Amino acid sequence: MPEEQLVEWTMNLLAEEPKDVDELVTGLRLKSVRCDEKDVERLLDRMTAFGLIVEASVPTGGRGHRLTAAARRMLGLANPRARVLSLIERQEGED
Repeated sequence: MPEEQLVEWTMNLLAEEPKDVDELVTGLRLKSVRCDEKDVERLLDRMTAFGLIVEASVPTGGRGHRLTAAARRMLGLANPRARVLSLIERQEGED
């Protein structure tokens, strides 16, 4: 699988704000990506180095990863309204 596709899927999953890496791994596996927590951690480290994501606190008290403002703009999710519109468009596309 091309790394660009994996990064794109990961960014889309992060836009949904998973609570931890396990949830992210599960999301990728649902897309038929063969990976484990270690693979995803390496990918997240690379994405952090490129400025696509930052580590952030999560409500459960743990650590998670969040998209940077630049990455959100790349996905068209610069604000909550855009996020809602993108979800609506995605659902309409499935009909």
